[in-house]
Amino acid sequence: MAASTKHSRKQSRVAHLRVRVSEEERHIFEAASELLGLDLSTWTRTELRRAAIKELKQAGTLAQYIE
Repeated sequence: MAASTKHSRKQSRVAHLRVRVSEEERHIFEAASELLGLDLSTWTRTELRRAAIKELKQAGTLAQYIE
């Protein structure tokens, strides 16, 4: 079951998000991701999702975005 869940998560990641950052920001992000043992993409998704959920909860609008 775990394998199919992992596979379906990968399939759902078809959209790309491009963000411009400074070299300093990139180094900071890379250091944080390495500290947690994550690749930069996984760390970025995790942190962006965490920040978005926090903002949406504060605005009282989270429910409309969660399936």
